[in-house]
Amino acid sequence: MMIYAVTPFVGRRLRARRVNELSFIEQIAAQAKKEDQWVADIEHGGDVAKSYSFPASTECVLAISDPFGIVVYWTARVRANGVTNRGAAEACLEGSGILFDKRTKSSECKELALAWLKEAHRQVVPDMVVLAVASI
Repeated sequence: MMIYAVTPFVGRRLRARRVNELSFIEQIAAQAKKEDQWVADIEHGGDVAKSYSFPASTECVLAISDPFGIVVYWTARVRANGVTNRGAAEACLEGSGILFDKRTKSSECKELALAWLKEAHRQVVPDMVVLAVASI
């Protein structure tokens, strides 16, 4: 498994609503290898009610893995007040949120969002690395 962090967590981490990004990334890579296809997923550290008047933050991680287990991930910190998967994904990588919005029923929109994520993966991972991993 190879990991490329585009925007890793920097600075002080949150105590509550925290994401274990390495465990999450390992799950994504294992699922992609097992199913032999591209896998993308989002995870955030939890939310609080919108009526909760104190501002709270949560960490979120967006990861995509190719069938060879090469993972690229983005991180962000967002407001936990009513956080959604779509909002967390948009904070990590603009344009990817529609893939994780359960209200969107259009498969064409979801395919375009997945194609957008695949292109972002290809921009980060050099072609020679993919060729080397594929030949192993």
